[in-house]
Amino acid sequence: MYYPPIIPVPYQVFYILIPTISIIGNAFIVYVTIRSRRLRNPCNIFIGLISLGDLLHMFAQYVMIISHNIIDDHVIRQNICVLWQSIPLLALFFSSILLLNVAIDRLLSLRTFYKQLVDEYKIKYVTAQTLPATIFAVGMLIWAAVEATPNEMVVCVVTAPMRGLLYDVFVNLIIVINVLIILCYTVFLLQVRKIQMSGQVMKNIYRSLIIISATVIFGWFSTTLIASFANIFRIKVEQLYVHLLAGLFVNFACATNFFVYYAVSNEYRQVFDEYLFIRRVKKAVGVTVVSSIATKTMDRASEFQSIRSKPTPVD
Repeated sequence: MYYPPIIPVPYQVFYILIPTISIIGNAFIVYVTIRSRRLRNPCNIFIGLISLGDLLHMFAQYVMIISHNIIDDHVIRQNICVLWQSIPLLALFFSSILLLNVAIDRLLSLRTFYKQLVDEYKIKYVTAQTLPATIFAVGMLIWAAVEATPNEMVVCVVTAPMRGLLYDVFVNLIIVINVLIILCYTVFLLQVRKIQMSGQVMKNIYRSLIIISATVIFGWFSTTLIASFANIFRIKVEQLYVHLLAGLFVNFACATNFFVYYAVSNEYRQVFDEYLFIRRVKKAVGVTVVSSIATKTMDRASEFQSIRSKPTPVD
């Protein structure tokens, strides 16, 4: 018996293409964080952990699309979905909280005691900052497992394991976290303006903050607002399609991580160039372009010389 697809084809294409880009980009960030000694400070470690969380979170979309297409009626038992989505869900909970820790870390970095703190107690500091996100992620996953039921059939999207109160708590908490992140960066920006810094450094900080804030708003904040809007106004749209629409923003935001860091941060750009061999590609492309231009110039010169050397016909 034929069952028409529940997830429209354009959504299926998006939820394969964008997560693939996200997985590759975030894997690059995790890789260079491990390899480079220049990225061993707490902020870079947090960024690496967030990228790892985003990477694992993106596998949820593969679970969704594959399960949707290999099962005849496109739905599975909710408790099975919880099992299949457990690792992506754990990563989702973890990285969403750790975003706030990065903002707090940036605020602390303006304090005089920060350098001594991270120099002498870096491991303890990183552990203390990541512990709340870890506890939250494990706790939420256990809650999802306890609430799992075999009596409900679902399309296995990443939010399917979150039912009832659990889903409401998650959505509301994400809204609060994103508001706090924006407030932290606003305070950070105001405090930075009081510090005597070079114009270029100030410019980079402004640009980084604008992009980070825009990514947060465009990603998680937009996603949770759509979900909340649908719940508040009781919009008569299948909840699945609300989640699919909202997920476009957060998936796109996760996919931009690599490109944002490469474009904005000189430090990350240099590390990417070194460890991902991008510098070699740049040089190769540069040599190719120069060689191509030189070859074309020589060909044109030879052609011109050939024309000049031809005898002029006499009537």
